[in-house]
Amino acid sequence: MLDNGGEPGDACMELDGGRKTSPTSTVVGCALLEALVAETATCLQKMGKEPRVFASSNTDGGDMVNQVYCRAYAQKVKAL
Repeated sequence: MLDNGGEPGDACMELDGGRKTSPTSTVVGCALLEALVAETATCLQKMGKEPRVFASSNTDGGDMVNQVYCRAYAQKVKAL
């Protein structure tokens, strides 16, 4: 389990009257997830394995890399 260190009630800004807004879990959760992905990819490389990660479409050849993965996983992930 990963602790995101969020505020009780998942809000960080108190309004007049005691109610709170501005949850912290979304942005912190995304940062934790991306850190986990990065660490996993690093561990795979250290083990001599190539991590299968999608490429940005904004990079040269990115769409071609992603098409290979989409074809490879189309049977398992119907949304692809």
